[in-house]
Amino acid sequence: MIDISLNTLIFVTILMAIILFILFFYLLLQKKKEQDEIYKRRKLKEKLRPTISAFLFGEGEVQSRLIQKSIRGYEAICEILEEYRSVMKERIELTKLQAFAETQLGSYFEKQLHHKRWSIRMNTLYRIELFHMKMFEKRLLDMLETGEVNSTETYQVMRVLASFNSSKLQEILFTTQNVWPRFIYREMLRRFDEEVLFQGEAVFNELPYPFQAAIMDRLTERKDYNDLVFVEQQLQSKNLEIRVAALKIIPQIGFIYNYDLLETFSRSAFFQERLMFARVVKVLKKERFKTILVVMLADSNWWVRNAAAEALKTYQDGEFILEYASENHKDQFARDMARQWRNDGDVYE
Repeated sequence: MIDISLNTLIFVTILMAIILFILFFYLLLQKKKEQDEIYKRRKLKEKLRPTISAFLFGEGEVQSRLIQKSIRGYEAICEILEEYRSVMKERIELTKLQAFAETQLGSYFEKQLHHKRWSIRMNTLYRIELFHMKMFEKRLLDMLETGEVNSTETYQVMRVLASFNSSKLQEILFTTQNVWPRFIYREMLRRFDEEVLFQGEAVFNELPYPFQAAIMDRLTERKDYNDLVFVEQQLQSKNLEIRVAALKIIPQIGFIYNYDLLETFSRSAFFQERLMFARVVKVLKKERFKTILVVMLADSNWWVRNAAAEALKTYQDGEFILEYASENHKDQFARDMARQWRNDGDVYE
């Protein structure tokens, strides 16, 4: 019995050793194949770069004989264009890159969009956006409308179409019953021309909440004084999150027209709005709000008390106000908060 078990063990050990050797040999071959491909692609790029560079940055013509109609050739062109795209700023250069990409890579990308591997399809979509290949606009709209792609690909298709400023995509966004995540609305707004943002503002109340929230996010990023009228309108929204988003935009702009409207948030039933009021006042530093901030030192919410003390400290006489409050405020919590900010500055519960 022992002999049989020992023989079996020896057989299994030898078999495992053979399998490991075969696997090791296979990995070596794959590594060698990969290194050979990298070397060949690098040499091909060295041949292609001068003619592509001459076309993009000068008056040269592309030497077609150098273009290889193979995966290696197409990928070499892609890598070269990606390098140039990262440093291009002039419109004429970008236009020539787009024309070159559409001419040399169009058929290749069309095939790659049907590839069975998800990663290759996604990478192709990224490159279509990077090279601004508008020749694919109709194809991508068909993919979007027929639902032939999964959600992740759908989101990337929408990003690409937004970068094309697609009028058809705009129509879909403002008329369809479909609702997409907030982040994809935001990323589309970053790519669209600003007229789409203004269109969204005009029909704001008719839009689904994720679209509304994305518009507010975009306004926060823009920090544009011209958006202020719309932002103040949203301070009167029925939606708490929209009102809070509008309050967050005001410090980015650094100004507000309606100070009376702003003041109402100091008495809000929602601590988020009282908190944002203090943070806005910290930036605006209007004298009329100092007394309100002193009162807010006694707020029931620690974060609001902390924000009020922080705002007070930014005033020219803030240290004096905090000192006075630390000794004379009627509320013990207010005295403690004023004392902490007078002595230590930033504090946490």
